[in-house]
Amino acid sequence: MKRARFIWTLIRPEKVWFLLYMLVVIPEWVASVAGPYLLGQMVDGFIYDKDISAFFGKVLLYAVVFLLQLLFNMLQLFVLNYICKQVKTRVHTMMFKRVLRFQADVLSDMKTGDYLDRIESADYIVRFLILNIVWVIGPVIKVAATVYVLSTINLYTALAFFVLIPLTVFISRLYIRKIAALQQDYYKNQGVFTAWTMEIIKGMQEIKLMAAGTRMLKQFVGKLIKLFRLKIDSDKMEIKNEWLNAGVQLGSTLVLYIVSAFMIIINLFTIGGFITCLLYYNDAITIMNKVVKKIFEFPQFYAKVDRLAELYGQPVEDETGTELQIDNGEICFENGTFAYDRSNPVLSGFSLHIKPKEKIAVVGRSGVGKSTMIHLLLRFYQQQEGNIYIDGQNLNDCSLASIRKNIGIVHQDVILFNDSLRENFSCVKKNITDQEIWEVLQKVDLKDFVQGLPDQLDTILGENDMDFSGGQKQRLSIARAFVMKPEILIFDEATSSLDYQTEQIVKESWAELSQGRTMIIIAHRLSTIINADRIAVIDQGKVAACAPHTELLNSCPIYCDLYQEQNNPGRIISKI
Repeated sequence: MKRARFIWTLIRPEKVWFLLYMLVVIPEWVASVAGPYLLGQMVDGFIYDKDISAFFGKVLLYAVVFLLQLLFNMLQLFVLNYICKQVKTRVHTMMFKRVLRFQADVLSDMKTGDYLDRIESADYIVRFLILNIVWVIGPVIKVAATVYVLSTINLYTALAFFVLIPLTVFISRLYIRKIAALQQDYYKNQGVFTAWTMEIIKGMQEIKLMAAGTRMLKQFVGKLIKLFRLKIDSDKMEIKNEWLNAGVQLGSTLVLYIVSAFMIIINLFTIGGFITCLLYYNDAITIMNKVVKKIFEFPQFYAKVDRLAELYGQPVEDETGTELQIDNGEICFENGTFAYDRSNPVLSGFSLHIKPKEKIAVVGRSGVGKSTMIHLLLRFYQQQEGNIYIDGQNLNDCSLASIRKNIGIVHQDVILFNDSLRENFSCVKKNITDQEIWEVLQKVDLKDFVQGLPDQLDTILGENDMDFSGGQKQRLSIARAFVMKPEILIFDEATSSLDYQTEQIVKESWAELSQGRTMIIIAHRLSTIINADRIAVIDQGKVAACAPHTELLNSCPIYCDLYQEQNNPGRIISKI
């Protein structure tokens, strides 16, 4: 996406407010130019004309202009603050909506820290757009108006302005490309550093267990020093440019004073005109210093815009399609082929027929494609070959929302949002009542426990929540599936980390939840699925066998080996 087009996407909805801002700021610009001119006229009138009444009239006019400038400046700040808040809120919302539509491979590659760093840059971008770029337009117009007014007072001073100001801007751009490259590199490395640091913090317990703290500290310091050096290089370049600007400004000030004094001596310039010129020049120098400073911020601004635009431009899921209607829950995987890396297919010629309302388990060694099969069913990824049908409807033709609305999944790693227990159910069903929540908690044997908590349904959950054990979190996940009431239910390694007693409680919840639904269970622990209607054994990207437990023991060597390994640990030890 082109940078300018992306920036326009950010600010376009507020174009009316931008127009209002311009209408408010123009009178402030006029007043700021008129003030020094009136002051010079006051001085000349008092010194040369000796007209006291005219002098006081100009004093009154100057006071009115000053008050108007102050009033319009306050209105200008109000409008700008409003625009800033509006754009900032909308940009965050826009980016969040975009992320919700990202394809699964984008989300899997995304580093949390890098994502947060890019999103946070939206605040800087908005401030720069509203408070910097817009404020630069006004000063530039004011300088142009100043040159015009000066030309009516003294042509030589106007020419000096016309030469000195562009010279200052030109010098300020001498290092702009080098600074842009350095800052782009700095912010790129900063995003990588932030992502790495967040991952280290999340894995701090494992780092302690491995006694790797010293090594991680060395890596941390090394990455930090690299960032420091990049920033120092950028700062050195900016300091060089600032010295050049300071030299030009000092020289131009001395030239202006000498020329003005000479013209006053030979009666080509009045004292009031000199005061006006001096005020204009000081104001112009202040303005141009700000403009130069903003110019130096453009590389940082461009770097942040490009990083945010890169995130916004990631491929998104196609949300079009027909509504999936499920009556029986029959699923057919038909000759599917899929590879994360095309040179190494995970599934190849994969076919599996799941009967309506069937309870089927899927087993196999790690990496054979069990979870990949589920991801394809949910259309997180698209098969390179083959089709998947539910009740005769090709999933490629169905909308993602209707597919995922009808398929519930309980993962091994339960995600509880950092919000109240009530809100963790509201994300599944918008207007769920407290009574409905208590009913599903009763079904998963958690009602008494939650009622014993001080805040009950207002208890705040989260990834580091300590009030709930692993088994209780699994049951909360199952409770959310009860609320969702999907036609097809998937348990993906949902009991692999639970103890025996907790596993039995969870399996009882399964039994009730699976009534009248097609159920798919992904499992490593075969003891949890021996009562399934059928068990599909996956090997080398295909279904090697699909039959009930007892039949597989007699007919499928792969399944038999898996079962023996889990029920005869001594066999595994003897192989080591």
